[in-house]
Amino acid sequence: MVDDKWPIRLGGVAVVLASFLAVLAWGADESPNLVRNADFEASDAAAWEKRTPDDADRTLSMGAEAARSGQRGARIVNRKPVWSRWRQGADGKLSVPAGATVRLSGWIRTDLGAEGFAALRLYCMAGPDKILAQPATRPVTGKSDWKRVSLTTSVPEGTAFVMAYLELQNAAGTADYDDLMLSLVSPPEQRMTHADLLLLTDAPADDLTAKSLQTLYPGMVVADKLDTQGRRGVALLARKDETAFDFKGLESFVAQGKPAVVDLGVYAKWRGVQVRETAGGEQPSLRIVREHRATRGFKAGDGIPWFGGEKGRWTQRALEGAVSGQVLAESSRGGAVLVAEDVGKGIVLATDLAGLPEPVWNLPGALNKYLFLGNLLGESVRYGEHYAKRLKYGEFVDAMRDLAAELSALRVEDEGPAHGAYRLYSLNLGDPKKPAFLLYAATHGSEWEPAYGLLTLARRLAS
Repeated sequence: MVDDKWPIRLGGVAVVLASFLAVLAWGADESPNLVRNADFEASDAAAWEKRTPDDADRTLSMGAEAARSGQRGARIVNRKPVWSRWRQGADGKLSVPAGATVRLSGWIRTDLGAEGFAALRLYCMAGPDKILAQPATRPVTGKSDWKRVSLTTSVPEGTAFVMAYLELQNAAGTADYDDLMLSLVSPPEQRMTHADLLLLTDAPADDLTAKSLQTLYPGMVVADKLDTQGRRGVALLARKDETAFDFKGLESFVAQGKPAVVDLGVYAKWRGVQVRETAGGEQPSLRIVREHRATRGFKAGDGIPWFGGEKGRWTQRALEGAVSGQVLAESSRGGAVLVAEDVGKGIVLATDLAGLPEPVWNLPGALNKYLFLGNLLGESVRYGEHYAKRLKYGEFVDAMRDLAAELSALRVEDEGPAHGAYRLYSLNLGDPKKPAFLLYAATHGSEWEPAYGLLTLARRLAS
């Protein structure tokens, strides 16, 4: 049920919806300014230094002529289109915690020629000569009255200190700077670790699948021997046919109510069945035949690409013959590709970990490689759903209208012209007189997935 006090607009470029939160609620006090002498009111430069000393091409100064507020501001005058800079922080005293989100803002006024621009820049440094990141604000060009500019960035891991720069790049003319602010937007996020998950494998440390699992589950313990002490789940991956795993110990662990996700080859060896790899010119798929916690997000009958290999020789692994567990998904070439087996109070899930390549945007057969594993070990899909096809522009508008017809809390509105003959549409919930949140997306190349996510969100909110 939607509270009319919190109306929500779900909009997109003509069809497409997804996620931009336009209004944020702030409850914490504003962070203190980390920049010293940020208003340049000190009688000398204080913490600021001339990164580019005065010479025939440039002059850097502080005085009343450059002030936006107070009595003083900072100025750079370039007599040629050169690069000139004030800076603060090279002494290492301007520090922020790695992983934090910070914002550098300030005001700039310019009187420049046709070339170059003025901007603020933040250097994130691992040491005196090692730059990790150097984001800049949008440029101020030509002749401009005072403009506020800002940049917001995440401080990279390994950052020892930061430096704030006032820059005039490749421009002839004058730029004034005043009222700078470097603030902590949010502290470093505490990253969840997964030392309670075990990857049992004979794979080397640089194995791509092992590395992907450790990326998905930071802190995941990797071992070649079964150690279930303190573990809530196990994944099994074998790269050598001769590797012997402790299947008896694994069954005892799972029977306590724990999940185990095993590669098809490991499962076949464990249960005495055969795994077969096929190759062909047609891209094979996986079809869901039974709904299960491991297949969250899908309905029976849904299909997705599921293959490796290369053009003309697309490969897929599947189990042959009868299996002791429930077949959750079958191959379009025949055979089981996803099997769940109840062992005591727990579940064993067999899926292809060794045969599929790692997920890459242009390898559709591997994009969902870790989805079923994640559903069992990490609850990957909670509210999402599978869409069987990529809808055309008009079809997506029809889907929006169909959803609004199905759920009375939703309204479709034509917001006006978009690009060319296209029009902008939105789905709306709540009181239109009290707009609070805008969630937005647009189709661009292959970046259309957020639209479907927002359509699903609209359904969840209105249901």
